[in-house]
Amino acid sequence: MSDVVNIKANKPPIYSGVIAYFPRAIEALARLSQAGANKHGHQLDRDGVINEQYTLRMWDDAAGRHQLEYAKGIDVDGEMGSLHRTNEVWCKMAALEKLLTEIEYEDWVRSHVR
Repeated sequence: MSDVVNIKANKPPIYSGVIAYFPRAIEALARLSQAGANKHGHQLDRDGVINEQYTLRMWDDAAGRHQLEYAKGIDVDGEMGSLHRTNEVWCKMAALEKLLTEIEYEDWVRSHVR
C-alpha cells in the first residue's frame, strides 16, 4: 500500500525501487567509496564528487578506463583491490550526481514531473 501512496505522491521508491534491487552492489559501492577516501587521505565528502575540478568528462574517462580493463578480461583493479565493474559504476554515479547538481535537479523535477 505504501508503494502506491509513494507513486501517487510523486515520491520515489528509494528502498523498494533501488536498495532492495541492488543491496550487494550498493554495499560494494560503499566499500569502494571508503577505500577511495582512505587512499586519498580524506573523509567521505560529497563535495569531492561535485567539486569544480572534477568534470563530467573526467568521470566518464575514469569509467571508460575501468570498462576497458574489464573488456580485456581483468576483473580486479590491482591498485584498489576492487572489481573494475564497481569502480566503473562509482564513476558513473559520480558523473550523474555532478550533472544533477549542475542542472539543479530538484528544481528540474518540480517543473517537469507531474
